[in-house]
Amino acid sequence: MRKTILFLALGVLLLAGTVDLSVHGAWMGKEDQGFRDVYGNGAWAYGIRGEVKIFGPWHVYGGYDYLSKKGKTVLMGEEASTVHNYYSVGLEYVKGFPLVSLLARAGVLFVDYSEEALGQSIRDNCVGFEAMAGLRLKLRPFFIEGGAGYMAASDRILDSDIKFNGIKLEVGVGVGF
Repeated sequence: MRKTILFLALGVLLLAGTVDLSVHGAWMGKEDQGFRDVYGNGAWAYGIRGEVKIFGPWHVYGGYDYLSKKGKTVLMGEEASTVHNYYSVGLEYVKGFPLVSLLARAGVLFVDYSEEALGQSIRDNCVGFEAMAGLRLKLRPFFIEGGAGYMAASDRILDSDIKFNGIKLEVGVGVGF
């Protein structure tokens, strides 16, 4: 299902008239105490996003973020590792001025995650949401953007709640067509 949504989003991007493509880095702060105990307060993620202007200031966007982190279990001090793949699709509002644009976006977040610790592997996925606001500096046809937002998704594995909630501070560069 995730691949189907990603291919549909890419197809829309290719057929559209006004398209923005960007790459970014993001600090993802984590609220889940289990994550914080093993991996720290957050982690860097890297991603891509495509946006298509649909009418007026409204855009449809699709994105992907990749997060990988290593840590140590609390009691045993054993190696642990986790990988999160974030797929997002949603609406974006862009209020343009001559040099700067204001951005606001909100959408559905699909999280595919895996973790290896204490000789066990877990892999699952869940659905949540994301919201973000930011600024885009226009350097036609290129741009630099930054923003702050919040994401939330949760799952239940082996009688434990796993939360992917937290802040997201993002900075990126892109090009418009």
